[in-house]
Amino acid sequence: MTELALENAAALVVGAGQGIGRSVALALAGEGADATLAARRAGPLERLAAEVAETSGRRTLAVVADIADPSLGRAAVDATIREFGRIDVVVNIATYGGGSVSVADLDWDDYLTAVQINVIGTMEICRIAAAATGPEIAPSPVPSNGEADCGQFF
Repeated sequence: MTELALENAAALVVGAGQGIGRSVALALAGEGADATLAARRAGPLERLAAEVAETSGRRTLAVVADIADPSLGRAAVDATIREFGRIDVVVNIATYGGGSVSVADLDWDDYLTAVQINVIGTMEICRIAAAATGPEIAPSPVPSNGEADCGQFF
């Protein structure tokens, strides 16, 4: 697996408010990256941004964004570029659901919300970031084997 150079990188972490997203934000900053932290709830997000800055000494930006709304996803990408001048890393951890209800028992509205956030919102963040940064850093989902082919979506 290729080692990533994160010192002075500019990262966007979507779904950073808690759980895995929180851990990713702390890890990226610990490796030297500045980070925009995006999530739906302002309180946890602002506390995390302060914690990341304090523990790592890296610059952070908190952006309240629900990626179910494409304009808010674009705002998170735009804010990252304004603050750091570029985006080097995109990590999208935002999800809806979580396994508490079987797929067979999902009601239609929850199903549509899950697809909007987990599929469409995730791909839209990647598309917007890739368009903003150029083809040399087209973000892509990382397969379960950990070997990403950056610039390839399918």
